[in-house]
Amino acid sequence: MGTIRRLVLKNFKRFKTLELEFDPELNILVGGNEAGKSSVLQAMDIVLSASRSKVESIGLEALFNADCIAEFLAGARKVADLPELLIEVYFDGLPGRHDLDGRNNSKGADHLGIKMVCRPADEYTREIQAILAEKHLSHVHMRKLIERIRASVKKQLFVATHSSFIATRLNLKKVLILSEENPSQPASLKNLSQGTAEFFMKAPDNNVLELALCKKAILVEGDAEFILMEALYKLSAPGHNHDADGVHVISVDGTSFKRYLELAKLLGIKVAAIRDNDGDYAANCVANYADHISVSIQVFADADNARHTFEVCIYRDNQAVCDELFAPGRKKLSVEGYMLKNKTDAAFQLLEKKGALLAVPGYIQQAVAWIRA
Repeated sequence: MGTIRRLVLKNFKRFKTLELEFDPELNILVGGNEAGKSSVLQAMDIVLSASRSKVESIGLEALFNADCIAEFLAGARKVADLPELLIEVYFDGLPGRHDLDGRNNSKGADHLGIKMVCRPADEYTREIQAILAEKHLSHVHMRKLIERIRASVKKQLFVATHSSFIATRLNLKKVLILSEENPSQPASLKNLSQGTAEFFMKAPDNNVLELALCKKAILVEGDAEFILMEALYKLSAPGHNHDADGVHVISVDGTSFKRYLELAKLLGIKVAAIRDNDGDYAANCVANYADHISVSIQVFADADNARHTFEVCIYRDNQAVCDELFAPGRKKLSVEGYMLKNKTDAAFQLLEKKGALLAVPGYIQQAVAWIRA
């Protein structure tokens, strides 16, 4: 009767290296939930089956040890340094199986056995080096890829991506979204308006897929709001934060709000849009979004026209804090004027030095309470 005498693993799942000697009759693997008991059995199954399709169905990314990959990526990223995956089994009790006999093993010993090795193929060294030369596809390469796909005719193409750039430049209306939480209920963007699809196709930067893949989002219209939003959220909901609550904070140019709201409405995403009233709350924040407001979409802004921007609201609700931080050295600009002209810098300083002391403008408190409800 043939038996397995030894198992050798290298860069397989949780094991950078592992060597086990087996009893010819009974072997009992004992360990905690993440100790690797199942991985040992899976390794033997893979190498004994000698099935390439089995490896492909599992995926090499699921089989390679994560630490060895991380070490490679942190290094010089040379082809010669690419990690190899090894599963090796040594047999006893198989007389006459000369086809399994030899020294082509990690021990260099004359023994019966079989192994699976995953390593770069020499004939593809040049192509692999070209890929390793860049962390990701460059902007230029992405554009070339998109142009090639657009130029394809009389072909049915399937593209898998998590890149907003690729999805929007090709055609957002062609997107099918697969949900992790509801895998049997994919969502289609085919009913997105042509105008919105074309808008995102030309927009320089966007966060379309971040919105499309979330369940709840707060849209803000500037860097200052984005910088301070995490702190303001925590102050509005003590003991909570937006990440734990499953709420994404997305910075959107104010003129793009309606495009994002159309997408959110189509996908049933709960969205709180926080914006400035720009001096006319009724026109800019109420009438302007009348066709977009729903049970899952609301727009929040300060109703006082004199509090026309985020910076003005923050200053007037936190005058003592802002004066203490920004008044020293002011000669021409008022503190409020300085905050309006230096929005990002002022937000950073407020976050770093006074983040836990800020009073949150009422409309932002309302937005946080609504998105959490």
